[in-house]
Amino acid sequence: MLSVMQDGLVLAAEVVDRMRSEANQDVTRAEHAARAAGAVAHGEVVEGRPAEEIVRRAPEFDLVVMGSHGKGYLEQLVLGSVTQAVLRRVDRPVLVVSCKEHPAPPPA
Repeated sequence: MLSVMQDGLVLAAEVVDRMRSEANQDVTRAEHAARAAGAVAHGEVVEGRPAEEIVRRAPEFDLVVMGSHGKGYLEQLVLGSVTQAVLRRVDRPVLVVSCKEHPAPPPA
């Protein structure tokens, strides 16, 4: 639960800390799953605008792997797509994996 209440107020710093903690746990689970499959893996939680951060870091890697939730055309048109923004702006190969067909691995 992300709501951290004190005297009826949401404590933003505690919410952000909890989000960071959950993100780090997710990255650790993904690293373990990748290593269990025989891949070399290193994960890192980076804060910022997703597309901007991926494009900024892409030159450090040979391949960019991204998950796609497969949102409908209307949502992409209105909200944009991080994957599409990255595809248009990086000079590295990008592998897009459907998240619909591949649920997250269970916690370790």
